[in-house]
Amino acid sequence: MAERLGISQSAYAQQEGRATLRKASREKVAAALGIRQDLLDI
Repeated sequence: MAERLGISQSAYAQQEGRATLRKASREKVAAALGIRQDLLDI
């Protein structure tokens, strides 16, 4: 997943530990998964 987001594995691990994500991060995750942001449960 980190590779699909264009970030390091350690940066991804840090994001996984957060209760919420920044808007920019949510956009990247949704795009990497090919889904709309509102479908993310994070």
